[in-house]
Amino acid sequence: MTHRQARLLAFIRRYQREHGGVSPSYDEMAAAVGTKSKGSIGEMLDALAHEGRVTRTSHTRGIVVVNGLGHVPDDDLLEEVQRRGLLTEAGRALRDEVRRG
Repeated sequence: MTHRQARLLAFIRRYQREHGGVSPSYDEMAAAVGTKSKGSIGEMLDALAHEGRVTRTSHTRGIVVVNGLGHVPDDDLLEEVQRRGLLTEAGRALRDEVRRG
């Protein structure tokens, strides 16, 4: 899981909790992770689905977060992903770049 994917997953979980289980739109997800590309969001969701972190339905906004990291608070999600060794090399590079500001 990349740093950006972890941020997206945390955003989706938080959004669903705050909106009665409804998933965010692609535009909302793009804004949350700092991209303008809906294609990037689709790729991240595909990757998260491939890893078993989410499932996607054919419905509009049809994203279901799969438990496994479900018990981890959003603020601690990236740290937990790192602790479990799930963060990829690209994710570590992006994390370090973000930290440098």
